[in-house]
Amino acid sequence: MNDIPHTMEFSLNFSFAQEGSFLATPDPVRLFEHRLNQSLRKHGLAGTPFAFAFDVNEHQRLHAHGVIVVQPELQKAVKLALRHAGGIVEGKAGSRQVMLKREADRHPSGWHRYTTMSHAKVRKLFADHSVSVDRTSYVSVPYRRMIK
Repeated sequence: MNDIPHTMEFSLNFSFAQEGSFLATPDPVRLFEHRLNQSLRKHGLAGTPFAFAFDVNEHQRLHAHGVIVVQPELQKAVKLALRHAGGIVEGKAGSRQVMLKREADRHPSGWHRYTTMSHAKVRKLFADHSVSVDRTSYVSVPYRRMIK
């Protein structure tokens, strides 16, 4: 991630309705990947490389953390695409729904450790909601090609 130009980290909180749809489907990762690709395409950003992992916060709310390749002039469009994919949150919480930042010196082992820790929390939440597919993260094909 550190070596790919214009790669930014993102955090995305889901609306209650969108979170509910993720917890009601057998494969939430597939549903979010589909929604994100659809939203990126709608905003003229088809083929944008990204990767994400689900996480659970202290209130047992599902959300996503990831990386996405963003040209500086397209950051606003990417944030909007992420908001739409997560279900737009209104009000004060909406201003904190999407966070985009560049951490140039992030060590890869930190991401591995973080997603490993969140994997157990997400699996428990998924089990509580009878989610049948045991996946908590996704790497898009364009992103995989960039990191080879």
